[in-house]
This record gives sequence, C-alpha cells and structure tokens, in this order.
Amino acid sequence: MKNSYPLLAALRKIKTSEEMDAIRKAMKITEAGIRRLMRIAKPGMREYELEAEFRSELAAHGQRHTAFPSIIAGGERIFYLHYANPMSVLEDGGLILSDVGATYDEYCTDISRVFPAGGRFSERQAQLYRVAYAANRAVMAQVRPGLFFPQLNRTIREVSFEGLKALGLLDDYADVGRYVWHGAVHHVGLDTHDVGGYDEPTAENMVFTVDAGIYVREWGIGLRIEDNVRVTADGCENLSAAIPATIEEIESLMASGRDSRATRKSVMEP
Repeated sequence: MKNSYPLLAALRKIKTSEEMDAIRKAMKITEAGIRRLMRIAKPGMREYELEAEFRSELAAHGQRHTAFPSIIAGGERIFYLHYANPMSVLEDGGLILSDVGATYDEYCTDISRVFPAGGRFSERQAQLYRVAYAANRAVMAQVRPGLFFPQLNRTIREVSFEGLKALGLLDDYADVGRYVWHGAVHHVGLDTHDVGGYDEPTAENMVFTVDAGIYVREWGIGLRIEDNVRVTADGCENLSAAIPATIEEIESLMASGRDSRATRKSVMEP
C-alpha cells in the first residue's frame, strides 16, 4: 500500500482554470469586505464591531463563513500574530490590522491590510509601511516559474533590512529577525494554509501568499501587507491588486467613508 497524500498535495498546488475562477470570486468578496472595513473604521469602535462588518459583507455576497477566523487587531494587539480576542477599543492615532479572507465554492483567500483608525498614517507609521510595501512588491517582481521559496523569503528580509537600516533601526542583517518575525509564503487553495511542500520550485498556476510583516515594539508599530498571487508563465498575477494597498489609496478610501458618514448625519439632523 502506498501513501497517496504526496500526489494529492502536488495536484492541489497547481490550480485549474475552474479553481482560479473560484479563487477570483472569493477575492472579489474579500475586496468588498476590506473596503467596508476601511470605510467604516473609526476611533472608539471595538475590534469585534469591525469583525462583524466583514462577516456582514460576506453574507451580503451569499457567504456565511470566512476562510479562517478573522484577525482584527488594534494598537499593541497587532504584535500578537494570531490575535483571537477582538474586544478592545480602537484608539485614535493607532493602526488596525485586518487579516481576513472569504471563500467561494470552498476556495480560500488570505489578505492582510493595515490602516489608521483615525484615517491618516502618522509620519513614523508611514515610514514603516513603505518599507513593508517595498518588500511585498519586490517579491512580486521576483516571482516566476522555477524559483525556490527560500529565495522569496530572503527577498522579504533583505529589502526590509535595507529599509530598516535607512530608518536607523538596524545596522547588521543578522539582526533582521528582531523586526521581521515570519515568512512570506504559504500555499492557498482549498485551505488557507493549503497542503503542499516548499521544496519544489514554483510552477505556473501555483497560488500563494506574499506577506511582508514588520513589527517594531519600541515604536509601538506593527504591520503586515499580505497579497495572494498566481504564478504565470513569465511572472505573477497579483490576485488582490484591486484591494487598496498604498498609503494614498487607503487614506483616500477612509476619507470617502468619513465623508459618507458626515453626509448621512447631516441629512438626519433636524
């Protein structure tokens, strides 16, 4: 008798066109949920209120379940990578981490975005955010068939190190683990952390995360930017490209949410 698991895992790593259709539909729902979070978030809300807003958006698209337990964390709670007690109040000046995903036809997504509770990043928050964004995009620029996953994780660390060094936080690459706590890549498919090893090279139609995280306790700032990509014949497709990711996109969307709330309030006032 032979173990069929390695064969099944290998098959699941390479997505068919039908599987990609399901993942793209799940991503559209995830995008709607994250946009709702950014529009609605404000100081004084509790984390579980935002969690409920994401689930409500999924329900509006016919999905009763998330891909995994949502992570909604503000302030110091961001430093707990799998924070599971979203009871605290979101404070003005603090960041909000959302690590969420929707499913469609059992196929998952896994996206992280960070946004400011008050609608605008502080200078120091923006400095770190740009470092993580640069690392995230550097990996996407590198992805193509034939790479090995340790190369992608190394790129995250190398680009993050250069940014952290420029900010005066690090001098020695050997210390980068002080601020970069986790890897960038895991397979995504029928499970959020899908089956399949990481010893084989990347291949066309693999789907995995590109997750750049930086956590600076002495600044009280932690963040991660996580996207899902599909390997193409000569590069990669960012499946989550429509979800706001730059500082400018996030602040603009949050401003539109505040304007919308102000308009509704003025209409209701006598």
